[in-house]
Amino acid sequence: TTAPSAGAPAQRFEGKILEIRAPDPATRWRITGAQVERSIDAGTTWTSVPTGVSVEILAGVAPSASICWLVGRGGVVLLTTDGATWQRVTAPDTTDLSAIRATDGRNATVTTVDGREFATTDAGRTWIRRELQENRPASF
Repeated sequence: TTAPSAGAPAQRFEGKILEIRAPDPATRWRITGAQVERSIDAGTTWTSVPTGVSVEILAGVAPSASICWLVGRGGVVLLTTDGATWQRVTAPDTTDLSAIRATDGRNATVTTVDGREFATTDAGRTWIRRELQENRPASF
């Protein structure tokens, strides 16, 4: 799996181990279902990082070594800004979330399994539904 650039879509979980790489090549996250682990030595050793949720994590992105966003079933959105503790962020919808893009610990966009997108600029306190590109009027 390749590392996403800042703001790029995250890797997706498809029935196997999902590895999320931060821009710092030493920092990685590994997700198997609802289990989350972190490595700070390029994957040589892994440490379990409890999230407080038991739902399947479907996607994630790490825009820095200490920041990681995860999304999953039932609208679960998780955020760590210190690499050690997770907070459950208020979800924009209770449907399964299939993708996330983020540039930092405040700005992220999640995608629902039915293709809707919601964006936050305040670490998930509020969300705004984003219009799809094909629905926007063309400017001339």
